[in-house]
Amino acid sequence: MQKLFLFVFLIIFCVSCAHVEPEPPEMFPKTDISMQTVKSIEELSTALPSLKSRCYIGLTINGRPEPKIKGILHWMRNKEEIAFRLTGFTPINTTAFDALYLNGKFLLAIPSDEVVMVMAQDDLLPNKKRFKMVSDSIRNILLPWSSTEPSLLMPCKSNLPYPSNSKCLKMKNSNDILGLDVNSNAPLWIESEDVIVTYAEHILLSDGTPYPQFFYIKFTGIPLEITISLKETEIMNYNIKDEVFNPAPFFQMPFYPLSKYLEQLTGEIRENERQ
Repeated sequence: MQKLFLFVFLIIFCVSCAHVEPEPPEMFPKTDISMQTVKSIEELSTALPSLKSRCYIGLTINGRPEPKIKGILHWMRNKEEIAFRLTGFTPINTTAFDALYLNGKFLLAIPSDEVVMVMAQDDLLPNKKRFKMVSDSIRNILLPWSSTEPSLLMPCKSNLPYPSNSKCLKMKNSNDILGLDVNSNAPLWIESEDVIVTYAEHILLSDGTPYPQFFYIKFTGIPLEITISLKETEIMNYNIKDEVFNPAPFFQMPFYPLSKYLEQLTGEIRENERQ
């Protein structure tokens, strides 16, 4: 379980931190934007300051599905930072892993090995990118409107099987494209050179936000697919000091640099590929 989970994190981190130089905004086609659309997207971009959901995570590696991992997700954000906690459970309801992102640090506890993997914002990943770029990728997937601007609305040119009148938004500081439902502005997909995220099974949360309950993540050129199913999603009123984001339990086990482990794991993967 530990090696499989860290293998997935390695791939996500490396893909998330790939940087593609964005094209100048003027190279993208312009389209008329109604004030109602602008207001709706602006409202959605600041919606959902925090939420809680049960989740089921499915992994398919090299076409082979792995047993699903059930867990619980807590998430909060403000203008300055984000925090999330994802706890995964074994089939007998013991903790398989406990992941916390807080104050620019990522802590991954593996109780069965009595160790906490740790990584800070300025730590380097195996692809030599800094870890701080990962938080933006997490925010983009969990809250896709947060990295868009109504002024970047454009006609859809996606090859994905969605209606041609879907609206598309170019995401800030990248060439990634967010596809929106033409009526509700619900997220349909994020399309980039490295990954495609498809959203489905939207529900209206208590504040009216059309939020997906199913995420399908497919990586380009990498034999990994991830599905995330959310259940009982609810808006919370978390703040950064709430007990759910308290890092104290993580200090009860010895720390080990996640960057070093990922380097070792990268070496093992490359060695296996050569064999």
